[in-house]
Amino acid sequence: MSAGSEILIQISNKDLTLVEVPINVRYDIQDTSTQNPLSHGVSVLYHIIVQISCLRPLPMFGIPGLILVFLGIGSAYMAFSEYYLTSKFPFVLSMISEMF
Repeated sequence: MSAGSEILIQISNKDLTLVEVPINVRYDIQDTSTQNPLSHGVSVLYHIIVQISCLRPLPMFGIPGLILVFLGIGSAYMAFSEYYLTSKFPFVLSMISEMF
């Protein structure tokens, strides 16, 4: 399934058209799948995310990184203002800002 997703991404990137062709499928055959559907779906989703992060790294990593930087700056501002007002060191807020 992840190969099919990769093919669809490449079709989209090259502005190709996609045509559906009717096929015959048999669902009455027992024990054809060897993977758990949940773990297989998670692995397909993981491969799609990896593919997108390789093709478009700025939206995948830059935008979340920018959001985390702003969260760190905001929590650092709150920690400094609390220290300025109460003269007590806000350990939790400073660790949160450091984490972001």
